[in-house]
Amino acid sequence: MTQAETNFSWGRGVLAVTLTRTIGRNVLGWTLILLGTLFGWLPFVQGFLLVFLGLAIADWPGKRKTFRWLRTFRWFRKFDRWAHQKFGFHLPEHRTHRQAARNNSPGQ
Repeated sequence: MTQAETNFSWGRGVLAVTLTRTIGRNVLGWTLILLGTLFGWLPFVQGFLLVFLGLAIADWPGKRKTFRWLRTFRWFRKFDRWAHQKFGFHLPEHRTHRQAARNNSPGQ
């Protein structure tokens, strides 16, 4: 096998993994949104959390703009901090001051 063939076959494997991961994330996200909507008729908080988690996981048009808008609300920022402390991740479009400074540095 030549070097080009090896690189091509490795690239196809990465593409397959990336595609599978993206499809799996979207299926999981939309499933959580659907379940959150159905569970919304039961205790309020559980359905509410599932909908937000599904919205954060799935890819959809306007996701960044929507989460940027939601960050203007204090309750959402509290929820994001809680999710970060509890599960170790931030909801989409969260940038710390260090990340913002690093991305806006003149050397890059």
